[in-house]
Amino acid sequence: YNGKLGSWLAIRIGKNHKEVERGIIPNKNRAEQLASVQYTLPKTAGGDRADFWRFRGLRSSKRNLRKSREDLSAQPVQTKFPAYERVVLREAGFLRPVTIFGPIADVAREKLAREEPDIYQIAKSEPRDAGTDHRSSGIIRLHTIKQIIDQDKHALLDVTPNAVDRLNYAQWYPIVVFLNPDSKQGVKTMRMRLCPESRKSARKLYERSHKLRKNNHHLFTTTINLNS
Repeated sequence: YNGKLGSWLAIRIGKNHKEVERGIIPNKNRAEQLASVQYTLPKTAGGDRADFWRFRGLRSSKRNLRKSREDLSAQPVQTKFPAYERVVLREAGFLRPVTIFGPIADVAREKLAREEPDIYQIAKSEPRDAGTDHRSSGIIRLHTIKQIIDQDKHALLDVTPNAVDRLNYAQWYPIVVFLNPDSKQGVKTMRMRLCPESRKSARKLYERSHKLRKNNHHLFTTTINLNS
């Protein structure tokens, strides 16, 4: 593009075929070279994969688990997908899992499962290993999700962006809904109204949502703006 070898002009198209943005991207050969270098770089002790497994149960302390999940929210998701893939429209053929992110995600999951039990069911987490303390962090196993799908229901998942990325890689294609807060005070007002017994920090929930939107917006199926 523009006389530069290895570059292409790319245009992002949004709803109603409207142009959203345009920019320069590497062509297929150049992208594969860049990807090859990226994936051969040494992983640090706190790298993406280490953090993913840390989330999945290697820490028993609830405080450390909460901190681990907050750390993951601040990191861009980078799974080893092909540098270029042909886009193909597919029908899932099953009721896709649903993941909700945002400051009232916990409330939304409980509300959907309670008010629409024939459509939604919360996927329960399990200890990572047999004999593990049940109070420690758990994982949501694929067979648990499949059992809910086999009942013709959407499985409601409480997982990190990294787990969503891996579910996409495994072709489970979760529906990801991001509840976008308007302000810290708005988060506090909503949670006081919807779940007054909760002791979660509105400031931390707002900041975590901001990091999610900044680093992982490409995972979102849709965004719902919250107005307190």
